[in-house]
Amino acid sequence: MNRLKFLLLVSCGITGLTVLLAEPVFAYVDPGTGSYVLQLIIAGLVGFAFTLKIFWSRLRVFFQYNILKRKNPPGGPKGEDE
Repeated sequence: MNRLKFLLLVSCGITGLTVLLAEPVFAYVDPGTGSYVLQLIIAGLVGFAFTLKIFWSRLRVFFQYNILKRKNPPGGPKGEDE
């Protein structure tokens, strides 16, 4: 855990220095860039929804039986939960 904290501290430090030491830049952002970013966001959401659809039964079983701490998942020993 200490290594994770160290890496987080170093990455935050580098990010902070980059933001503080940045100089003004006069650059042109093409209008197509906004469209591309929007496509990336939509593709990410659709990909997440598809992944959720694929693993829905696994997620349901995980939350139903691990989070709520029931004794037997489906297919386990019969008689206790039924």
